[in-house]
Amino acid sequence: RPDEFDIRRKPNRHLTFGSLPGVRRESQATARATLLAYVENYLEEEIRREAIVRDLGPFSAFVRLAALESGKPVNLTKLSQEAGIGLSTLRNYYDVLVDTFVGYRIPAYGHPGRKRLLTTPKFLFFDLGVRNAAVDGGLDPAFLTANGGDLLEQWVGMELATRALADTRAARVTFWRTVSGAEVDFVWETAREDVPVEVKWTENPRPEDARHLESFLDLYPRRARRGLIVCRAPRPQQLTERVQAIPWNQL
Repeated sequence: RPDEFDIRRKPNRHLTFGSLPGVRRESQATARATLLAYVENYLEEEIRREAIVRDLGPFSAFVRLAALESGKPVNLTKLSQEAGIGLSTLRNYYDVLVDTFVGYRIPAYGHPGRKRLLTTPKFLFFDLGVRNAAVDGGLDPAFLTANGGDLLEQWVGMELATRALADTRAARVTFWRTVSGAEVDFVWETAREDVPVEVKWTENPRPEDARHLESFLDLYPRRARRGLIVCRAPRPQQLTERVQAIPWNQL
């Protein structure tokens, strides 16, 4: 039968249930159960039995908090206050997620420019369905309605990070944010060029949506010559001379 999770036919399911091959072949009801079991089995089998973390209770709470904060620069001080977990323990917990391949750190863009940049890395789960399963209510339709833009941004980041790991040209994914608030969601870095990527939930991108991409391109003309907006537009559009908007299923 046709793939119910095909990104062109069922984009909302893709953002809710993620991209794991086994989950893609399941119905919505069984996919939900599989993802919830995946999170529980990860905690029980990978963490408890391997004795990676001594006390599973705080770590379990941390996994859900890390899922809520996924896609944002990691603020350990804030998380420590909310979870009641020490800073050094939180650092170790994030290391566990990375070491067990549950997530990626997305570093800040490192090339020098004229603006002061934030350097705290972002963290992303490896799959959006797993991330949503770790959040209370994350697999419900209402969650996508309320968080569509954030989920689409994380999906793009996960796709880019996964491709960078497999790229023979030693590509890597970073993000760019200045202390004054200018931001580019992701930067696809290769030896030849850096491509800034913005993610927008809109179906009708406009030239003004490209302003931060244009700022990045102005600051790094030797490294960056074009930018992309990934959005829900039905077809590619040239927004400015240097910035193109593309449908997210054509990334």
